[in-house]
Amino acid sequence: MSAQEFVVFNADGREIDWVDPYVGHIETGPRLYLVDNGHYEYDMTVPKGGWFEIRERAS
Repeated sequence: MSAQEFVVFNADGREIDWVDPYVGHIETGPRLYLVDNGHYEYDMTVPKGGWFEIRERAS
C-alpha cells in the first residue's frame, strides 16, 4: 500500500497546505477538517472557493 497525503488548494488551484502521511480525517465544521497523520491531528481550513484532495504521495 502506498502512502497518501491530504492537500489543500486555494481558489486559484495553488497548493497551500498539506498533511503527510494521511491516515484519515473528519469534518468539524464548514470547510474545517481534523486530519490524522498517524502521530498527530491537525486542524485544516479549506479557504472559500478552495478544495482538498487525498492523493498518492510522490516517492
